[in-house]
Amino acid sequence: MRIGQVILLGLAILLFFLGGRHFDARQVLGFKQIKERTSNKVITETGELDTSGVLGITRHPWYLATILFIWVRQLDVSAILVNVILTSYLIAETYLEEKKLIGEFGEKYIAYQKRVSMLIPYKWLKSKIINLNGPPIHEN
Repeated sequence: MRIGQVILLGLAILLFFLGGRHFDARQVLGFKQIKERTSNKVITETGELDTSGVLGITRHPWYLATILFIWVRQLDVSAILVNVILTSYLIAETYLEEKKLIGEFGEKYIAYQKRVSMLIPYKWLKSKIINLNGPPIHEN
C-alpha cells in the first residue's frame, strides 16, 4: 500500500511540475487579474491554446495532481468522506473550467477535448496501447 502511495505522490508532483511549465503562475494565483482588473483570461503566458507536453496527455494536470495528493494520505472514515467531497468539488470545478475554455477558444478547444482526456489520461493510454500492437495486418 505504501509503495502505491509513494508512486501516486511522485506522479502528482510530476504533474504539478509539468503543468507549471505551461501556465502563467501569476494568472493562476490571481495576481495578474488583480493588477490588470480583468478576470476572463487564460492561464498560459501567450494567451494561446497550448496542447503540448503534459497537456497532450491530460487537459487538466493540476486538477489531476490535486486529486492524487488528496488520495495518497492515510485513509480513515473521515478522510475518505473529506476526500470524496473535495474530489467532487474539483471535478465540478474542472467542468466549469471546460465551459470557460470553450468560450475562450471555441472549436479549437472542442477538437482538443476529442483528442485528450479531461483528467484520467485514458485516451493517451489507449493510443499508446494501439501503437504497441502495431499496424493492422491485412490479408490478401
